[in-house]
Amino acid sequence: MKKAFLVLAMLAASSAFAAGGDTQIELDRDRSSSEYKKEIFATLSKLENKKWSDGGADGYIIIHDTEPRNYNWNEPYYVDGVFVKVQRFHYGKLLKEYPGYVRQSPWNGYIEIYNEENRAQQLHIKMLGDDAFNLYHHTYESEERFTLKRVDEFNTKNPNEKKKSKSARDKGIIF
Repeated sequence: MKKAFLVLAMLAASSAFAAGGDTQIELDRDRSSSEYKKEIFATLSKLENKKWSDGGADGYIIIHDTEPRNYNWNEPYYVDGVFVKVQRFHYGKLLKEYPGYVRQSPWNGYIEIYNEENRAQQLHIKMLGDDAFNLYHHTYESEERFTLKRVDEFNTKNPNEKKKSKSARDKGIIF
């Protein structure tokens, strides 16, 4: 019996280690922001209006969105909800902007920002001090964790971008 318990404990520890030490908790799918507002606002105060990058192509800016919604304001989801605007950049160019709803993430200690228009688009964020955060894009156990750091400017040099070749006239072949 003790051996079986030891084996189970080792398996649990190794699966948590495989995910970078992060674990998941069981949460209601339709939870709101209200139960986790203190943690949400603590994280947003560090994230807001700053540029964050993985050091390569991708970057994010998250803006606390206080504009009123044109929805049923009697629903707790909207009354108690915390909303943001997420801007995603690729090599310094705005790739996508979407409204996000913030709530507790199934990743323990993280907040979740999901696209209101497409719930499959998610960001799970945990601050690492004031200048970096861990990021998961989904809640799959095999999900890769990224670390983004605060930057002054996004990387705009795309190493895969093809240079425009000169025309025959520019090369001097045609007069």
